Amino acid sequence: MHVAGTHCVEPPAATPVEQTQLERNWDGNFVNFDATIDYTCIRGQKVKDDFSLTVQRATCRDGNVWETPTAGWKDCVESEIQFYVPTRGNGSINLRRRQLYMFGGEIGRE
Repeated sequence: MHVAGTHCVEPPAATPVEQTQLERNWDGNFVNFDATIDYTCIRGQKVKDDFSLTVQRATCRDGNVWETPTAGWKDCVESEIQFYVPTRGNGSINLRRRQLYMFGGEIGRE
């Protein structure tokens, strides 16, 4: 069945899914031009760089072209924990900020 002139077919996966943790919300039907498909962070996660963001989108364009985020898919993480670790140096105690992303794979970033 030829649909390239009226619709888009399967939207792209937000790859690598193991890293992005994004689930494509698509019912399997053809998608009209200029319509969007939502990609939701799984398990209630939040976008690592913007905790107010939980959904990213791809837009169907003429010619079965999918417009995805220009900077690429942003990774979702379960939670971010920030804490300060005391360190000693030159007779003083300093605090170093540490961050932990439970599912983001990033531990101990300063």
